[in-house]
Amino acid sequence: MLGVVANPGVDLVRFGDELRAELDALEAEVQAELDDPSLTLELVVDQPRYVAARLLDLQRSLLLSTLIVALVLLVAMGPRLALVSSAMVPLAVLSAVAVFGIGGGVLHQISLAGGVIAIGMVVDNAIVVVEEIQRRLDEGEAPPEAARASARALLNPLAASTATTVAAFFPMLLNSGAAADFTRAIPVMVILALLTSFAFSLFVLPPVASLVLRPRRRASAKLEDAEAKRPTRSLGLRVVDRLLRRPALALLPGLAMIIMAATALPSLRVRFFPPTKRNQAVVELQLREGTHVDAVAAVSETVEEELLGLDAVEQLTVTLGRGLPHFYYNLPETKAQSNFAQMLVQLRAPEEVEAVEARVDALRTQLPPGTKLRVARLKQGPPVVAPVELLLYSPGLDELRTSARAVAEALAEVEGLTAIRDSIDAGAPSLRFDLDRARNQPWGVDEAALRASLLSHTAGLPAGTVLHGRHHEPVVVRAAPRRAELEAPPAIDLPADLAVAGTRGQLRVAEVSERRLEWAPAAITRKYSKRFARVTAELEPGVELDAVRGAIEARVAALELDDAGVTVAFAGEAESAEEANDSLLRALPVGLVILVLVLVWEFDSLRCVGLVLVTVPLAAVGVIPALAVSGQPFGFMSALGVVALIGVVVNNAIVLLDLTQQLRAEGRSTREAVHAATLRRVRPILLTTATTVVGLIPLLVSNTSLWPPLALTIISGLLASTVLTLVTLPALAMLVLPLGAHRSTRTR
Repeated sequence: MLGVVANPGVDLVRFGDELRAELDALEAEVQAELDDPSLTLELVVDQPRYVAARLLDLQRSLLLSTLIVALVLLVAMGPRLALVSSAMVPLAVLSAVAVFGIGGGVLHQISLAGGVIAIGMVVDNAIVVVEEIQRRLDEGEAPPEAARASARALLNPLAASTATTVAAFFPMLLNSGAAADFTRAIPVMVILALLTSFAFSLFVLPPVASLVLRPRRRASAKLEDAEAKRPTRSLGLRVVDRLLRRPALALLPGLAMIIMAATALPSLRVRFFPPTKRNQAVVELQLREGTHVDAVAAVSETVEEELLGLDAVEQLTVTLGRGLPHFYYNLPETKAQSNFAQMLVQLRAPEEVEAVEARVDALRTQLPPGTKLRVARLKQGPPVVAPVELLLYSPGLDELRTSARAVAEALAEVEGLTAIRDSIDAGAPSLRFDLDRARNQPWGVDEAALRASLLSHTAGLPAGTVLHGRHHEPVVVRAAPRRAELEAPPAIDLPADLAVAGTRGQLRVAEVSERRLEWAPAAITRKYSKRFARVTAELEPGVELDAVRGAIEARVAALELDDAGVTVAFAGEAESAEEANDSLLRALPVGLVILVLVLVWEFDSLRCVGLVLVTVPLAAVGVIPALAVSGQPFGFMSALGVVALIGVVVNNAIVLLDLTQQLRAEGRSTREAVHAATLRRVRPILLTTATTVVGLIPLLVSNTSLWPPLALTIISGLLASTVLTLVTLPALAMLVLPLGAHRSTRTR
């Protein structure tokens, strides 16, 4: 088997096409040269085809999202407004992609998904601008003046809303670690799209809108009265009116969301990264350390026959003594070792992995003692050895061996775990030669000479390295009676007359040393210069790590390994999740500080800042019931969705409160200002929510396990925030903002 890896920066799809053409030509050349048409070159894994298919799906999602957003705008706004607003989507997204490419970015599924996420956001600024221009046109202003006045009036609120959304995605740029590197293209693409949308909405859209839009005829002399007659605005106005009479009732929606979240929280599943939906699985076989590769091949044949007997298996490829080529981006690296084999199983459908796992579970009892066999599912996210991985550190090998066995037995009692194994091997038989100093004294044989003599007939004497491709391969010199034995594996088959050189000549090794048989570790593993052992386990289908971690910690704590000088640390998915979450939490305060500073600059009022920020936790609370009801787990992608949600949900509050403050500055009472601001902003708020939601629908229903949790998190949180903005926020503004003008209005 030959693995071919493209150089960084190479177009993988084009590389795959060129490579397949080369292989077809090479196959024909070899068949002609050997006159054997049965000789074929077969592609076991064609990653470029997977990449091309995934990119095509996301490109379709991008196009579908754009069309859905345009259709929603057409129905809600009419042809002219919809045409001007929806034109911002391809303009902003394509400009962002161009800047991303100029900056050295690579177009892949993560960056394309970032573009899909941004579609609903980039149209928000355009909707607000065209609505404002249309309102001014309806009030009788000339098109050029309406365009200029709208751009001036919306400069600060749009800058603030764009800055808050950028601030929400900014922590993802500062995030570090394998998970952050995996998803970094998402915030880059979204931020670029938001910035281009802001620039186009203020500097390109107004002059275009002044040429396209026309004043609408109104029967009523007062625009607000005419607007109130529209069904959507009339409904919003009636709700606001009722809540303004009893502002305390506005707390009920937020309280209801908290109760719903608390009720749904126990049923919420947690998963760091989901498994991928690919029709492939990796089966790993490991025998005792030091086992010859021929013995591994014999056991491997047994496993192959069993797996090929499944109807779900289409093809099976085996590598002996080493791991498979790096065909999937997060497969852990495996070192070459004679006791190891790895199999790539091609399945008819992704869900057939469970059939392979069931057959492997039944097969373990039929294999030689000490054999370790497991199915490694392909997963998204950073690489891990196994979902459950515990590392045991101790300077003593006996303590490690005893503790590893005890931990493995403890894990076997935890329901939901399977394929439990440890890295401690029984060892390998070895011959130890101890120099007899009394007998050796007259001959002057030292330990270095004895070691060299033994190595020359076993593993071989080091003789330097040779460059083979990109790697330096060791060169050893080994004695062999016949040349044919040079290819034979090292063996402890020493000749009886094996000699060793001393200061007074040569003599037999048996004359100056004592030989004894002992069991020794075949390999000594260290991490951070500390000797360690690894205990791993797989999760049964449908079981999440979060559901069994408490039981694992309790079982391990009951062993009291600290008393034996053994330290236990969680690795695997738990370590990756903690590192990713800790890194995100460390970067989150930076985004929150930027968000608060932008709000203070925009409003110059701590009360308004507090009103905006109160929508954030309540919107996040709306995520929990949605994930629990849909069965989607909360993981790293959902956490990214919550972080992104912070900037998205505050935009509606900013637009509403900014207009409220403007109207209050014109002399209106708080009640009148909130009343009028909600009347004007109800449709832009509903439209921005609708466009963001429908823009994410292709990701929500995509045939992948990676994007639905992210899309559902943003959708559910945004819907919750919209309810709060139109129902709770106006009444809260009545309770929090100064009431002087409001009281004076009531006494008239």
